[in-house]
Amino acid sequence: MKKIFFTLFLIFPFLIVYPQDTIHVPEDYSTIQEGINAANNGNIVLVEDGVYTENINFRGKAITVASHFIINGDTNHINNTIIDGSQPNHPDSGSVVTFNSGEDTTSMLCGFTITGGTGTFIPTGPPPSPPFNLRIGGGIYIAYDMGAKITNNIIEQNSISTVDYAGGGGIYAEDPGGNGYTIIEENIIRNNTASGEITFTTGGGICMGGNGRIVRNTITGNLCHSINTDVIGGGIVIWLLDGSQDTAYCLVEDNIISDNKSVSVNGSAHAAGLNSSNTVIDLKNNEITNNIVETNVESWGVAMHLGGLRSAESRIENNHFIGNHYIGSGTFYGGAMYISNSHPMVVNNIINNNEANLGGGIYLVNNSQPEFINNTIFSNTANNAGGGFYSNQTTLTILNSILWENLAPSGSQIYNNGGFVNVNYSDVEGGWSGIGNIDLDPELMDTVLTSGDTLFACLQYSSQCIDAGDPDSIYNDPEDPNNLGYALWPSWGMVRNDMGAYGGPGAIKWRVVTDVNEDFQFTNEIPTAFKLLQNYPNPFNPSTAIRFNIPELRFVILKIYDILGNKITTLVNEEKPAGNYEITWNAANLPSGVYFYQLKAGNYVETKKMLLLK
Repeated sequence: MKKIFFTLFLIFPFLIVYPQDTIHVPEDYSTIQEGINAANNGNIVLVEDGVYTENINFRGKAITVASHFIINGDTNHINNTIIDGSQPNHPDSGSVVTFNSGEDTTSMLCGFTITGGTGTFIPTGPPPSPPFNLRIGGGIYIAYDMGAKITNNIIEQNSISTVDYAGGGGIYAEDPGGNGYTIIEENIIRNNTASGEITFTTGGGICMGGNGRIVRNTITGNLCHSINTDVIGGGIVIWLLDGSQDTAYCLVEDNIISDNKSVSVNGSAHAAGLNSSNTVIDLKNNEITNNIVETNVESWGVAMHLGGLRSAESRIENNHFIGNHYIGSGTFYGGAMYISNSHPMVVNNIINNNEANLGGGIYLVNNSQPEFINNTIFSNTANNAGGGFYSNQTTLTILNSILWENLAPSGSQIYNNGGFVNVNYSDVEGGWSGIGNIDLDPELMDTVLTSGDTLFACLQYSSQCIDAGDPDSIYNDPEDPNNLGYALWPSWGMVRNDMGAYGGPGAIKWRVVTDVNEDFQFTNEIPTAFKLLQNYPNPFNPSTAIRFNIPELRFVILKIYDILGNKITTLVNEEKPAGNYEITWNAANLPSGVYFYQLKAGNYVETKKMLLLK
């Protein structure tokens, strides 16, 4: 039978109660699928801890299927509520979770471990001709023009293996028509495999077509593999078929994309971290590190490939591309980025310790016209040419950037092969002609914050790159509201642009990564209202930053409570002038679970929830 279930969220010092029409598994129905079949739009199918050996289908219903994580935020429920899809009723329907009957983002999957999937077999597919067979979506399959919201799950140890096309070892979201939208947020997507043999193989972790967002996930240890054919995207593939629609947009923000592999024995291997084709992509605040391509065949984009005219408006901002490398005797193009036939804006990135044969940092080709502004590109290696950049008949603009200690037999910092390279107000080792360029040691260093986060390759106070960028005010560093005329740290000096990733209008984003729902920024003005923002990171282990705005002088109290309302500690208990504040809380001695932080300032009182995950 159905029950009226009351979800209780304790927001100290008062209680909020949300009534929900809820179906309980296994109390009301013994399997998750039986619960889904009985559900109506708007229901919750709430699943107790346990192992459920089944393959489920949402059947077009706008419902939430969730573990008890959704009630109390205890991540143990994610580990202990397992949907094992290793024993499907039919081998052609081996995806653990399927959305193929008109679902959209009102269909939500939350709080499970999704494992054992072998993918869904589709006998025919889109061009090339003749049609080829597909096996897609090892863990989760979202069909053509559908959508879903996938949040707070562990998606692991799913594996697609086929003689034809394989895609999306962890998740496959197919949207070449452009009407679907998929949200993939706050998941761990790890150790999934896509392996195909005849056409090509894409997306060991995620393969998404068209529109959606991939936000605050850890995508690691996934494999895209083949013996004889090409492989693309060990971690993520975002794609749109030619001719399917005019535009598609995908936000990829605040993810860790690391230790993924693209491996082919006799074919090419590309983009072990991320591949984006014919889609406008907003790539922000990601860690793209230690991804590997392995092959003996010519390949491009060790960490990332961006291609296609419809990707022209893409923006690559505030990312770390670090330590991506190749294995094998093939010729590899672009250690951090391979950009083809595209015109993206690339701003405030750190590109370090990547390797390729041509373009240890970046390889550009096919009439691309990218703009690189305020980037720090250093210690990348090309075995043939272009340690920092290899520009192959493209128009490359570099402004307010640092290119230092990149290595190559030819063109250590920049190699230009028949194109146009315009460099201004940049620090280029060995020198480069252009307005305002210098050739001086940038004096880079790593800085550890009180939160435990590290600012990589920021400038020392004595660096000649400080206040040396383009003097046009549109490139100014953020101004310190408490010291007008001076830059807000981690920029230095006056407000004139600092060369490198910590200079320019976007530099402050390196201090606080924005939450998907709330932007916390140090502005040029005193705050106009009291505001308590969501902590970052969240979940956290063991430290997190709590941020708030005070528009006027007030006595401020900031306290931490456990889920029972017991006070844990007081972080602030003093008078504060107007301004923007960030306080670090270290919970190393506390157990995992939900905690609350409360701000009092005069008559203003606000409380928010955070999750400690160890």
